[in-house]
Amino acid sequence: MGDCFPMGRWVWHEVGICCDKLGRLRRAAAAVRASSAIDERREDKPNLAIDLNNLAGTLAKLGDLDEAERCARRGVDLAPDYGDLPRYLGYALMFRGRFDEAKRVMQASLNAGGSDAALSYEWSHFAHAALLRGDPAAALDRAERARDCDTKDPHARNTAPGIAQWALQMM
Repeated sequence: MGDCFPMGRWVWHEVGICCDKLGRLRRAAAAVRASSAIDERREDKPNLAIDLNNLAGTLAKLGDLDEAERCARRGVDLAPDYGDLPRYLGYALMFRGRFDEAKRVMQASLNAGGSDAALSYEWSHFAHAALLRGDPAAALDRAERARDCDTKDPHARNTAPGIAQWALQMM
């Protein structure tokens, strides 16, 4: 994998995203690593941060939470204002059981604002974290906030009601 196409970085980036969505996670990780290697050579920090964001998400799905956290932290260092990176870092921390640190990272991302869809996504992560922590009341509250942010957002429409239902069953 290399810089063999005129837009090689974008080709590998898009292959990685498609493979991730198809559940071909190892191929997705390999493609995004190829894209990030091109970005490294070009010293393209904004695009490298985006690649690290995508790689962190894929690695978390593969269960490699140590590497997912390292990628997300490096991405945050490269592009601290890129909204998705704190989200993935918070998610990696949450699944590692480091809820207080995850909450600080995710709260900072939420405080930075953004689109209704981005805020919905943040609140649904908070809801998921509350469930993992064993706090169904907080999970229900946060799932409702996610749903109320943007009912057009597929993440809010699909995730928040499921989390709310799960929280209600735990109460």
